[in-house]
Amino acid sequence: MKVTKREKPKSAIKSWEDANEALRQIGSIETGLERIEAAMQDRINDYKKRAEDQAAPLLREKAALELGIKEFAGERKREFADVRSRQMLFGSVGFRKSTKITYRKAAAVVEKLKELGLMNCVKVKESPDKDAMKKLPDARLQQVGAKRKSSDDFWYEVDRDNVKEAG
Repeated sequence: MKVTKREKPKSAIKSWEDANEALRQIGSIETGLERIEAAMQDRINDYKKRAEDQAAPLLREKAALELGIKEFAGERKREFADVRSRQMLFGSVGFRKSTKITYRKAAAVVEKLKELGLMNCVKVKESPDKDAMKKLPDARLQQVGAKRKSSDDFWYEVDRDNVKEAG
């Protein structure tokens, strides 16, 4: 069996009037799609609200139980001096050391780290700046392993107000 390429459908646009009518139709289609999207989003929001309402009492009960366990274990913290956790039939509880770094102004901390030569403590994300690279000549782009690619891209814009007025 011979596989053939699918042929493009022939365009029905034969005049500027046809093109204008096609833009009107696209505008109507976009309006219809927006209505569908809005209805879907309304349904999603309704389901989310119902799920949140159903989950709220369970989340409150869970939080109360968690707090109870935390307070209970806290009152017996000396029992965790040698062993950091306690295994039970339905789970385990315990204490773990955690260390956090806090600061008020990240920019000031970064500046001070730089001043002290602690660059290993500063995250720097590097990436090519394509806007700046557009200003480079092609020969220079080639030197860095890049190239300029230009295209003449088609575009269209629907005048939504006129589409609405036309019905």
